[in-house]
Amino acid sequence: MAKSRVPTRQLPSEQFVESCGAVLFDLSDPLDKKICLIRVRDTGEWHLAKGRRNCGEARRDAALREVREETGHRCRLFPVTMPTRATPAHESPNFKDKAQVYDDLMEPFMCTIRDLKRPQGVKIIWWFIAALEADDDEAEKLPGEARYEPKFLPCKEAIQTLTFLGDRDILVRAIELVEGKNTLPLEDSGASEKKKNPKSKKGIKRKQNAPKDNQEYIEAKRQMRKEKRERARIKRAQKKADKEAAKANGDTTPGNRELQDHLVSL
Repeated sequence: MAKSRVPTRQLPSEQFVESCGAVLFDLSDPLDKKICLIRVRDTGEWHLAKGRRNCGEARRDAALREVREETGHRCRLFPVTMPTRATPAHESPNFKDKAQVYDDLMEPFMCTIRDLKRPQGVKIIWWFIAALEADDDEAEKLPGEARYEPKFLPCKEAIQTLTFLGDRDILVRAIELVEGKNTLPLEDSGASEKKKNPKSKKGIKRKQNAPKDNQEYIEAKRQMRKEKRERARIKRAQKKADKEAAKANGDTTPGNRELQDHLVSL
């Protein structure tokens, strides 16, 4: 029996879960766009609104529902110009699998794939762009979920406020699309040239002359990497100290400490 010509991975329904979210914009003032983030009250982390798709629910409907439930704000999908490999409604039989730019799209602009450990499987997250409904009034705002605190922030501040680097990448891309920037397919943009020859003078010049917003994002990214390395260093040091303490107490068997604690509790 023939094998697939490309690396293939297949998962039964119980081993994957779909989640849908949206970057919610307040576009009431075109010169002062704002983005809604949610703060998890228990941890203090800042996230983008998202959640699992229900059975029989369309992805775009799930994204809008999750935003409404977690932020309390009523919203709609916002059309943007962007590249996609999705085919047009009336495609020709020989339509190539290549990114094409279309106007007024309300499709997912990004997809996140996460490998889950408990329970084991894969989470697929579809990201949309949304805008507040014109008649959305703070006085009539829905309660939202109690564990989240929604807040609208200016674009620059929102990028730096998000806790996780991956969410920042999603937000930067959404801002670019809403502002009509970077709508070329990746293979047609300068990113591919820089990747092929990162040490070229042109590549260095582009980085030095990057827009101020991009420089701030690069700096935020660098800071997050630094914090991640520091947390890893502290974790290694703590693990080493635990091993030395266990050895000094004669506790050399893996898992012996947990067994002793369990016996003491009986």
